Amino acid sequence: MTKTDYQVLVVDDVYLMCHFLYETLTKITGFSCRTATEFAKAEAILGEAPIDMAIIDIHLKSESGLTLAKNIRRGKYACRHDIPILIFSGNTFKEEIQQCLAFDVQDILAKPFSAASLKERVKKNQLKEPKIKPAEYYCKLEPQATKHDQKEARRVKAAITKSQAQTSTYRPKGAVSATESITVETSVFIRWPDDAESGYHQIDRRLKSISFQLSALHWAVYNKTSYKDAGKDIKQIRLACDDLLHVSKQLRRKHASDRLWQELADRLQQFKKILLEKVADTELSTAQRDDLFKKVHGSWITLLSKPILKKEPV
Repeated sequence: MTKTDYQVLVVDDVYLMCHFLYETLTKITGFSCRTATEFAKAEAILGEAPIDMAIIDIHLKSESGLTLAKNIRRGKYACRHDIPILIFSGNTFKEEIQQCLAFDVQDILAKPFSAASLKERVKKNQLKEPKIKPAEYYCKLEPQATKHDQKEARRVKAAITKSQAQTSTYRPKGAVSATESITVETSVFIRWPDDAESGYHQIDRRLKSISFQLSALHWAVYNKTSYKDAGKDIKQIRLACDDLLHVSKQLRRKHASDRLWQELADRLQQFKKILLEKVADTELSTAQRDDLFKKVHGSWITLLSKPILKKEPV
């Protein structure tokens, strides 16, 4: 097999991620790679090139990456409809996972991931012999999604709910004045309004993802009798914060006049000082754990406040 025998298409609307994937994949013997940062460009490549594998971000800016995967399975493009499809995302929800399974997506990768783990998953899926059904089957599986349906499918809700809601009131340091209080439902640790945004899609998507991860951590600590993955989940939050900081530095070069960047960097550094790892300490009392989560909530809400977001979560 020569270096250009196995063609991989990478689709992500963040240039840095595309570059990272390209650099990683082209180091695998026998692999070549094409990248697309827009849905339309990805469709154009699929329509003309003999692509052997597609690696797609599920949450693209203009269209859902899942729509691209569905269209591949339906035989819409020039490539074979049964090529391996890998979906990746910072946060993928139950409904999206169900659709991935229905359309026989081979693998779902959670961001962030290392070059080594990416190579391992790609090689593993290259060697698999997936049992893909005829294209006609996928055409009948569900009607073509409307643009409204695609928009709704992409909507990220940073909320983890419990069967019974409880509330607690406290004053996060720096988030509100001394005369104000914030009432926080433990059923939704970080509530993200649908129309909250910074004006930069790459930043919003990462902020939503970390908000979701913090809510998931909060829920797991209080609801799981044995939370063995706490350390791993906290490490993922740390890595996601580093990724957010890296992307913000790159965007700052293009939009240097926006005061958002320095504020975001300063607030991220303050948030990272919180010892998240302590929440999983079994020696910690309930009161101590509550106080620690109050600091986490207060610091994160402060980070998301103006000028970072035009409308602030609670």
